[in-house]
Amino acid sequence: MSQEGSNQSLGSSGGVSRSLSSESQPDNSRMNGSNSNGYTTGETNSEADPDPLEIRKLALSYDYLIYKINDHISNLADTTYESITTKQKLIEVNYLEDQLNLSQELTEIDQLLDQCNQLEMEFLKLDQLQIFINDFKNRIEVIEKGFQQLS
Repeated sequence: MSQEGSNQSLGSSGGVSRSLSSESQPDNSRMNGSNSNGYTTGETNSEADPDPLEIRKLALSYDYLIYKINDHISNLADTTYESITTKQKLIEVNYLEDQLNLSQELTEIDQLLDQCNQLEMEFLKLDQLQIFINDFKNRIEVIEKGFQQLS
């Protein structure tokens, strides 16, 4: 978009007056066989360009921008819809059971818990055995002391 088009999009009279004043000043980059407005010599402004403020160009740029935004939103909507339908299909075909193998995982967890419980029971048995052994040692010491006192 040209500077004139960006000044016009401001919507203020100051932006338009700046673009008009810039058209009335000569532009040396466009002087190749044309007048100061960029038109070929011999034509007036109204004959050469019926749209000196480039409103048609601005409208075309705006329409193209809206088209690109709509196209991008449409692509995002399509991608979202595909993702949602894929997830829905996975859920419908027992995603939790088939995809994650939850029943197998739960079975393995149950087996591990059973093994843990068995190990815990063995440790409790060992603790009880240790208490029994300590109590037995104490009794034997008492009996030995009693024998030593008798002899």
